[in-house]
Amino acid sequence: MRKIVFDSRIKKGRIWNVKDVISKFHFGDKDSPWNKGVEETTEFWIDDFVYEGFCSHGKEFLKALEGRFAIVYDDPVQQRIFLARDWIGEMPFHYLVTKTGFYFGNTINAIKDDAEHQFLYEDVRAFPQSYFHIIDKKYLDEGNIDAAFRTGKRKLYYDFEDDVLEKVNEQLDLKTYDFTQLAPILKNAIKNRATKNPDGMNYLLLSGGLDSLSIAVAMKDAGVPFETFTLTVDDKLGEAGVASMFSKKLGVKHHLVNITTEEIIKNYGEAVWVSETYHLYNVYCTVGMLLLGEKLSELGIKSAFCGEAMNEAVGDYKDWSVYNPILRKNVLIQKINTEKLQGIAERILYVHGHTSDDGKYNRQLGTGLAKHAGARMIKPFMKNGLELECPYYEHDFLSSIVALTPEQLNQIGYKPGLLWRIFQNDFTRYGFDEEQIMHCKKIRLQDATENGEYGISSVLITTGFDQEKTLSIFNSIFNSGYNVKVKSEKLLCTE
Repeated sequence: MRKIVFDSRIKKGRIWNVKDVISKFHFGDKDSPWNKGVEETTEFWIDDFVYEGFCSHGKEFLKALEGRFAIVYDDPVQQRIFLARDWIGEMPFHYLVTKTGFYFGNTINAIKDDAEHQFLYEDVRAFPQSYFHIIDKKYLDEGNIDAAFRTGKRKLYYDFEDDVLEKVNEQLDLKTYDFTQLAPILKNAIKNRATKNPDGMNYLLLSGGLDSLSIAVAMKDAGVPFETFTLTVDDKLGEAGVASMFSKKLGVKHHLVNITTEEIIKNYGEAVWVSETYHLYNVYCTVGMLLLGEKLSELGIKSAFCGEAMNEAVGDYKDWSVYNPILRKNVLIQKINTEKLQGIAERILYVHGHTSDDGKYNRQLGTGLAKHAGARMIKPFMKNGLELECPYYEHDFLSSIVALTPEQLNQIGYKPGLLWRIFQNDFTRYGFDEEQIMHCKKIRLQDATENGEYGISSVLITTGFDQEKTLSIFNSIFNSGYNVKVKSEKLLCTE
């Protein structure tokens, strides 16, 4: 049979509990590379490793894996194609089924390049997180490729929604719940992810906000050596001074990475191309991550930690306003229904997506953090050859946070009160008191201050890169055919 699987992945993933799962499931012969203590090569062997484990132990093996992965294994013996993705979709994974074959990639653009004239943006799909899929090649013929894909039903191997609902009952009484038990989960995740940099040093993107500060104190207590990086625009510090103060308290070296207004404007089109999305919030963030990744790559850095996921886990998004220096006032970009967002069901959606979606919430990009963080954070780093480490992406940690009811979050003081309870010992050890944590401002990567002054957003909104222009750029790149005006009205200032 002619070639039908076209693999455009540049990253397959990494699994950090290889030895543990081998010990637990007792699989692999003595000549298997993963039984020779070479788990560092799992980027190369990962397809074989995951498929062999699945064949021996089924979906329980997939559920036991800790790491990020996008698996494609074409089995010539059993005549089937096996697909699987990590539980939260940390590794981007897209596919396109045409009359002549299957195209797989970490990015839509890679698939677009390989599929050429067969590419249609509307036909691309995100492979959903926490799922596996088996395509039986017995059903394949020249004109039946798509039918063969449909006959193999996707199966869920880990249900985040069920996990959250179980924890809701466990956490009903906050008086007896020990939040500090969550800190070791995060510290273990940090140790597992450190370090892939040639110099043996770890790096953290420190914004001046609470999410990345919590990662910083956890890294410090875990004994993981690190330095911090903060983004500035045109040498205007904004809250970068706060990040510098945090780093000084922790006794770690702090770096400022300055980008210019000209770089921001010049790279906007590329940010749309790299993020593969049109939503203003995501693209604005992508510009910063793209330029930051470029600067880090020039320094020889291969990976960096971040504080991604906590906002979604606690529903900590508010109306998004950006300061327009020309108008000399804040401009409302998006209105958020905060009450709805803080509900458990909505936070499940923002973190993971509903399992019943089967990846259809947004067909091209998927659901939850796999969609948003993948577009704005992971893909721009991947473009520059870097890996973004998101230690909050641990299901026991996130399911425990999402399981807190809105009433409980209110009782403990929302995200600041929650993180103070989890990391109180670490904060105290490094000189942070409760008042500092409770009043730590939320800073977006693309906004240097709370109201968006001196940041990427302010530059772009005053330059005319609004939602309609962003959609026009997107249509020209992907030939997607969205109605710019209608789509923009739905995206802006909506609940």
